Amino acid sequence: RRAKVRVLPIRLIHLWFLGDNFILNGRGVTPGLGGDGGGGMRGFGDLEGAIMERVWSAGRPLLIREIQQALKPERAYNTVWTVTEILYRKGWLTRQKEGRAYRYRATVSRDEYTGDLMGEALAASADRAAAFRRFAERINAEEAEQLQQALEQARLAGGRR
Repeated sequence: RRAKVRVLPIRLIHLWFLGDNFILNGRGVTPGLGGDGGGGMRGFGDLEGAIMERVWSAGRPLLIREIQQALKPERAYNTVWTVTEILYRKGWLTRQKEGRAYRYRATVSRDEYTGDLMGEALAASADRAAAFRRFAERINAEEAEQLQQALEQARLAGGRR
């Protein structure tokens, strides 16, 4: 029996979600089942992802109406309000009162979120070296250069936080 698979494209990678498990998979190659089944971070649902994308791209705190009007297809105001409040309660958004409404801002950047997802996916691998090799085989020369620069910056900064 095959598990239902969702693919969320995130810049250089694709993360495959199988229930609570996810597998790092560069360039959308069909994944196998793997990982240790550990929990951890998860991807956003469709509307959650669309709301977070809108908040990240705005670069400023947004009202629910601003988020709602930017969504394609447009969603009902109450639906957007409910999901935005759920993201707030989960800690992905902060809010500040403005008159009778709230303005919402992301608590982490899109890059921080993507990096954390990549780290969680890597942590699910039983063989990190093999996962690194597989990922390296899937990126182009420009992405490899960007990765080398990021690794050098991390090395100079002292590695892990």
